[in-house]
Amino acid sequence: MTDDVVRAWLNNRGGSGSPWTYLGQVATGAASRDEVRFADLNGDHRDDYLTVDNAGVVNAWTNNGLTRKG
Repeated sequence: MTDDVVRAWLNNRGGSGSPWTYLGQVATGAASRDEVRFADLNGDHRDDYLTVDNAGVVNAWTNNGLTRKG
């Protein structure tokens, strides 16, 4: 997929059926794929979403563990 959308899949490790469950889109169009990084910035064991542009400017969105529906 090449539309600069971040999608998430859950690894079911050992569950019956497919080992992967599609969870949906989690971010859109903030940057191209080569500018996107995931890292735990605040020590909560959840990866946060970062973009790094060609000038080295970093934008970050923290993962608060909540899901947005709709």
